[in-house]
Amino acid sequence: MSKVIVTAPVSRRLRELTQGQRELILKLLNQLYYTLEDSGRVARHRSRRNPEDPDQFLYRHAVFNGGRWRTFEFSVNDTMATDHLFVVAVSTQ
Repeated sequence: MSKVIVTAPVSRRLRELTQGQRELILKLLNQLYYTLEDSGRVARHRSRRNPEDPDQFLYRHAVFNGGRWRTFEFSVNDTMATDHLFVVAVSTQ
């Protein structure tokens, strides 16, 4: 089991991307922790390396919000420390 660390810039960016919608933020963070803290679930995502930074893998999660689907992509560094995953960036489509 890994400890997931969401960095402060990611928290701020997530608030911007969701326009501060508390329920949506909580839904995204809960799913992020649920997936990344479990070694079996996170293994599926680790193979999807970030082409711009091979120290990171990409985790995507789609949610239906405001009458449309939105996909959030989180960049996760899994090389900084043993048993720690650092969420270092987030974007949306």
